[in-house]
Amino acid sequence: MDYPPVLERITGDCMCEKCLKVEVKRKIEAYTQSGIPSGINEKIKSNTRLLEDIDYYIENGLYVFTFWFHLKRGSCCGNGCRHCPYGNKK
Repeated sequence: MDYPPVLERITGDCMCEKCLKVEVKRKIEAYTQSGIPSGINEKIKSNTRLLEDIDYYIENGLYVFTFWFHLKRGSCCGNGCRHCPYGNKK
């Protein structure tokens, strides 16, 4: 229930945590492939729990927020984030 509601239906046979995460990441990439999708619904924005490999990953001990996280946030913070969907990358 913590995963973003981006799955229309599960296409694989396995519903374990690892396989579900892979499927969700694949759907998110397809959903955001052309940049910022129009009409991001409030259900997606209200999903505030952070999930590793979905909302962030850890690189050299630092948290790096993903394109998806910034999209859910709904606006640019102005810090020049690596995965900024709003065109404010450093």
